[in-house]
Order: sequence, then C-alpha cells, then structure tokens
Amino acid sequence: MIYTDDMRLAVAAIPVPDTKIRVEILDFGDQTPPFIAIRFYESDWAKLTEREKWQYGVYMKTLQQVIKDRGANCTLDPVYDKGIQQL
Repeated sequence: MIYTDDMRLAVAAIPVPDTKIRVEILDFGDQTPPFIAIRFYESDWAKLTEREKWQYGVYMKTLQQVIKDRGANCTLDPVYDKGIQQL
C-alpha cells in the first residue's frame, strides 16, 4: 500500500467543489510500477457545467500533485461508463 496517512490528511485538506461527483482514490501498490489512480466517471462529468468541469479539473490536478509531492506515481483515471466513448 502506497497511499499513506500523510497523503490522506493532505487530500482531505483540499476543498472539494460545491457540485459533488464521484471521485475515488485507488491504491495500486501491488502493481509494477506501483501507482495511485484518481478515478472519476464520464456519466457524472457529463452532467457538469463548463465552469464545474474547470473547477473539478483544478481539484483533480491538485489532488494528483499533492500525492506526487509525497512520493507516489499518480494518474487520472476516467471511467467511460456511458457506453461507447465518443471523441
């Protein structure tokens, strides 16, 4: 496990945007190389306004940086849960 108590406390201190969507932090410490994923869902993201998407983008990049600053590899992990991904 690479998601430490120090990381948990630092993440908890970051203000969450007003509109709530599912954001999960997953520890893949048993993988090679070990990493932490910040997961969010396309179906939630699609319901946000452009301003809310910007706020969540800043929030998730801040989460990622806080975790990286504490020594772990960290990725953003969007889940395409609405069917076929459209680009």
